[in-house]
Amino acid sequence: MPTRHKCCFAGCDKTSQHPDVSLHRFVVKPADIRDQWLANSGNASLFSLTDKQLHDRRVCSTHFLDNEFDYPGIGKKTPKRGAIPRSLIIENNIVPSEQQLEVAAEIPQDAQVDSLDSNACLPSTSLSVNSTSMRNRKPRRKPVSLSRENLTLKFQLGRSRRKVKSLAQKLRRSENRIKELSKEDLIEGASKYIWGKNLDFFKMQINHSNQRQWEEDEKQFALGLYYKSPKAYKYLKDIFNLPCLSLIYRWVNNINLRPGTNQLFIEQLKLKLESKNFMEKSGVLMWDEIMIKPGLEYNRKIDILEGFEDIGVELDDKPRKSNGQQEIGEPKVSDFIATHVLVFMIGGLIYDWKQPFFYVPSAGTVSASKLKILIEKVIKLAFEAGFIIHHMVCDQSSSNQSAIKKLGIILENPSYKFEDHDISFGFDAPHIFKSIRNTLINNNFTVEGKIVSWVPLIQLHELQKGKSCKAAPKLTEHHVKPKAFEKMKVKLAVQVFSNSVGAALMTATLNKEIGLNDADLVIAAATADFCIRLNRIFDCLNARSFSDSNPYRKGLSESTRVEDELNKAADWVNTIEDNSQSPAFKNLLITIKGILLLWSRLKSKGIRYILTSRLNQDKLENFFGFLRERCGYNNNPTLTQCIKNMQYAVLVTLLVPPVGTNCEADQARLLISNFNSYVKDTSGEFSENIDRQVEDWFARNDAHLESDQSTLHTTVTENPTEDINTTQTTPDTALETPSLERQTKKYIAGYLAYRLNNKHHCTDCFTKYTLNDKLQLDTCDDTLLFFKAYPSVQSDVFGSLNVPSDLLFNVILACYEVFDRAFQENARIKNISAFFYALVRDEVIKKFPTFWVHDDLHHEHQKCILESFVYLQLKYRAKWISKDIRDKKRKNFETSAAKPNPKLMKLSQI
Repeated sequence: MPTRHKCCFAGCDKTSQHPDVSLHRFVVKPADIRDQWLANSGNASLFSLTDKQLHDRRVCSTHFLDNEFDYPGIGKKTPKRGAIPRSLIIENNIVPSEQQLEVAAEIPQDAQVDSLDSNACLPSTSLSVNSTSMRNRKPRRKPVSLSRENLTLKFQLGRSRRKVKSLAQKLRRSENRIKELSKEDLIEGASKYIWGKNLDFFKMQINHSNQRQWEEDEKQFALGLYYKSPKAYKYLKDIFNLPCLSLIYRWVNNINLRPGTNQLFIEQLKLKLESKNFMEKSGVLMWDEIMIKPGLEYNRKIDILEGFEDIGVELDDKPRKSNGQQEIGEPKVSDFIATHVLVFMIGGLIYDWKQPFFYVPSAGTVSASKLKILIEKVIKLAFEAGFIIHHMVCDQSSSNQSAIKKLGIILENPSYKFEDHDISFGFDAPHIFKSIRNTLINNNFTVEGKIVSWVPLIQLHELQKGKSCKAAPKLTEHHVKPKAFEKMKVKLAVQVFSNSVGAALMTATLNKEIGLNDADLVIAAATADFCIRLNRIFDCLNARSFSDSNPYRKGLSESTRVEDELNKAADWVNTIEDNSQSPAFKNLLITIKGILLLWSRLKSKGIRYILTSRLNQDKLENFFGFLRERCGYNNNPTLTQCIKNMQYAVLVTLLVPPVGTNCEADQARLLISNFNSYVKDTSGEFSENIDRQVEDWFARNDAHLESDQSTLHTTVTENPTEDINTTQTTPDTALETPSLERQTKKYIAGYLAYRLNNKHHCTDCFTKYTLNDKLQLDTCDDTLLFFKAYPSVQSDVFGSLNVPSDLLFNVILACYEVFDRAFQENARIKNISAFFYALVRDEVIKKFPTFWVHDDLHHEHQKCILESFVYLQLKYRAKWISKDIRDKKRKNFETSAAKPNPKLMKLSQI
């Protein structure tokens, strides 16, 4: 095999061992340069080699001039692009020097001697030919000598180019390998670097590059993202593979959470809880109210007007049973507009989960009697669904305290008996501490014979004011002198009753920096001890981690001191005397005893510890925050917004187990994923019920309607076979006074004709119901159409507006008449649009028999007109009622001396 360490030119014996010679690859590109190299090599064996084989051959540096080299680095040189090696073989192996070659190259062509003698003086013929070609070449510039610094830069440039070339080659190979990988290989490789939700999102991008059904965990992720921010979801949808918005709407609408009992939802929960154990099903029942914006909205999906009070509990003035207990009646929508929504939620006791379970809209705060019935009903439904309720919690509102008394929960035994289950009770601890703070501001307490006052706390703040170092750094003016808004914040209250404040106050008392006399020092010391004791109680009632460094925040367990501290706290609270008649300390004692009672029952069932933070209302308060932020920053969402947001929350948070706990995530579907399978077909019953309601209404109102029929006169041709378009219905315009309302109704009639034409494109109906060939005002009813029109041509006074025919105008007038009469009485019924459609249909058939055509095609068109009329009336009347309510409320605020603070209205629900 030919060696790579020897020059391949004929007659050249230079090798890589020669100290002054360097070997260079044989150039094969471009082809013309390669051919010149081959011609000058003098080696016939090279002509039969391939380009790859030629590239493996070497040419020594003696065949090049010095100025034909590049110097990429120190001690390195390579031939320049386009450099041609020369054959320097002569007889007797004598090689001319480089100076001789340069002189030969500079000899002009006309100085050559064409004689044997001149050629004889040359060493050989080959040299003569080569010298001639050299003389024909243009003289080259002498190489520029580079400095050592430039040579170093040139070397680095060459090295960088080689590195870039190598990396580009690796990149091409990696891209080719990625193209050859399968989806499974990509996911398996990615699992080494990402996991959890990140890996699930990566799978969504890989698996859904083509159309594919979405998995349940993918639905949960998409619904959660859309719930947090619809705008962000729409933005990310354009970048990543995410479910389209129509799928999101369909998944949410699979479940229809209505006020009161949702039996289908209960059945879904039963299926989910069948596979859960005792600890996973153990929960805490909590309830509270959220304030909403009063008003009505038409829900086209379920065909009702939303916004009315719908507690679902009927209470007679007198008890129905001899024992004085009230019965739960059928749900019934009242005449009042809802201003609050009462929400019941079940939170996990052992495991951290939460589930919105039951809600009812109410006009104001729910009364204690109704609330007591609702609590009993919800507890029964919760056990039917599979939950095990161990504890109940609520805030200290007057209706809650009265309802708790009605349930038989007292200080000596804070427990409620439901069948064979004992359910303990406690108030929300953060609200209790806020109530204690607000009471202490204006009243003194007596604790173990010593006076506790708010004054030392103010003095401590004044003592620290302006100091560069503070023992209680969080104590500010907002804490010691709270305004109306700040009195509603729990955070400020618990920061006052902290260990830092108590320690600082006690130290300042011992240093006699607070107070004017010994009596003030005694009060300050008692106040400091009061803050420290309340801080320990709050820590015991708000434990969030079993491994907390604070021994009082480790939860209830046999290995912690929390149980002993709560027993001491119960005895200490009994010594507090409060002359303000505030229920805060009594409710605190009920809460402590209820928690201790719960712990004693759970210990007997093998539960090792519980976190007391799960026995307050934080989950429900956070849920209310989600309801508000779901619609942007909306302090008072409407009832429709609340219902829609609850449906999102149910889909996203439905019993999702926490990560890293003993509760394994099951592979079951979403509880509402097959919700439609429980839907019962009641279309026949629905149709019969609506027809019966319409008949009953006409039976009650026929006498009143017939007295007004004389205002409309219908003229029908005597020939029954005549075309339907010849039938005319004309109003008695002499009896009608021109009014803006009547002219607006004519404009609405023209708009309905426009919608019909856009949807069905029926020439017969358009000709029948419009008079678009009118070029002038015929009646006073056309005045509004004239002024609202943008004339398209000079002679067309109505522009592009559709002018209704007399027949359609009279039909719409009759529809308005019957709708106005029936709306006030039937605004709260279900299937409201179906009822009003049947109502106006029967009225039109009775008054205008020629309008109603019984062939399938035109019947569908007439149905479209009446359905559009009913929809517009329901939609806009609901908006007008809501606007009137808000205007009246705003007017009352403007006339009242003290305007309500919107922030206070919000925080009053926290």
